[in-house]
Amino acid sequence: MRLTNRAANYSFTDGVISSQPRIGGSLFTTNNAKFLPQPRIGVAWNPFGHKTVLRVGFGMYNDLQDALGYRADQNAPFNPVYSIPNFQVASFPVDPSAPVPATAKLVPGGVQPDMNTRR
Repeated sequence: MRLTNRAANYSFTDGVISSQPRIGGSLFTTNNAKFLPQPRIGVAWNPFGHKTVLRVGFGMYNDLQDALGYRADQNAPFNPVYSIPNFQVASFPVDPSAPVPATAKLVPGGVQPDMNTRR
């Protein structure tokens, strides 16, 4: 089963967070990552100095995907997180099928909607 259009993120209007998440195929409102080549290779040399120096570097950079998965996993409407005031420890174990208490407040998560992934 392939799930599509399940990226939920909150947006802002004049610095105020929206009350409903934006749902789509991407967390971002603007795609700033149009060219992120991998693997990345770097070479530095100094053939005319006092000694000849050659340095080579190699890397794979996929941390953005891991970070986004963690931040987006707790967004409504698919996996909401609630803050429940005056929650009594004696009420454990929590019944996941029970309705959300009326005093619960939704905790928005996510990432900056127009985050720049380029350097």
